[in-house]
Amino acid sequence: MCGMFLMTGSRDTTCILWELNQQSAQGSFLPEKPFQILCGHESEVSCVAVLTELDMAISGARDGTVNVHSVRDGHFLHKDMSCICSPSMRNTLCKRMSHLRYQICSLQAIS
Repeated sequence: MCGMFLMTGSRDTTCILWELNQQSAQGSFLPEKPFQILCGHESEVSCVAVLTELDMAISGARDGTVNVHSVRDGHFLHKDMSCICSPSMRNTLCKRMSHLRYQICSLQAIS
């Protein structure tokens, strides 16, 4: 997946994915409309991460849940997952550190 994305999380339990544009004459990188609006949390979103190479938008909420959506089409993929593996054998590990912080790591074996 090409392009640069910005993901925001909110107290209203939603996340928004913005596809960043080249700087326009007005100096804005953000489009007028969001690329995706992601739903699925039941409490306020406290952290977010975008991994375009794995087509994943990951969000954590204050209640301890972790949601994973597809960046490309916004489909809900997983909830409460601790490890998600890609076909290329890379892993993305989501670990809850506190209600405000999650550690999200991308791991790759060295051959």
